[in-house]
Amino acid sequence: MNRKEQEKTIASYTGRVLREQFGKGPEAVYVTVAPPYITIYLRNFLSPLEKTIMEEKNEHSVYQLRDNVMKRVLPELQAYVHKITGIYLKDIYYDWELPNRSGLMAGTSFTAEALKERQPEGEEADVLELVAAHTEVKPQRTAYRKVNQRTFLVYREECLLQAEMELIRLGFGETLKQAKREVEKKRFYESEPFLSLFDGKVENVFIDWNFEKNTSMIVVVTNNNRSLSIME
Repeated sequence: MNRKEQEKTIASYTGRVLREQFGKGPEAVYVTVAPPYITIYLRNFLSPLEKTIMEEKNEHSVYQLRDNVMKRVLPELQAYVHKITGIYLKDIYYDWELPNRSGLMAGTSFTAEALKERQPEGEEADVLELVAAHTEVKPQRTAYRKVNQRTFLVYREECLLQAEMELIRLGFGETLKQAKREVEKKRFYESEPFLSLFDGKVENVFIDWNFEKNTSMIVVVTNNNRSLSIME
């Protein structure tokens, strides 16, 4: 099975699993396999129940609902991706832009050791410098990748403050993640220097953290006229 066939197969599987779990799947699923990363972009994904909750201005409840469902979905997706591609995703990050009815999952297959000796240059260095300038703490290690014509990914390690780590230890991880998402997204969406780095107009910014490993993923999706890799 070639790369395009792998992407199409994973897209079909993802759409089916989400439809089974939520009662309504995304209108379109775009998958890009770009080792050591895999991204899955979802468009027009909002169930009737979630739409009702959103109309009541209770976006946080939708996040909670989806977090509970994703705990079941991610292990299945991880196993399926490995079966189709041979790539074992050590971590999968996900986030939603509910007002846009979009979502994204991004998996990584490398270990932390892979970043220790890297020295970013050129476009990568520019993006990483601006990311660091718009966040509360400069990550110890970072990586940047343009995974397709519309999708740009930034991976961060050692990106939490000591006070944030203590809040997580005390059981406030969910609240902390919600607050950090809102703060960082607002900074990125309002930063012209950051937005101008990418091809096309930025449509969505997705951010997630793995608090246990002190890592994070930022994914920017633009409206570049060139289509994404695969669509269901």
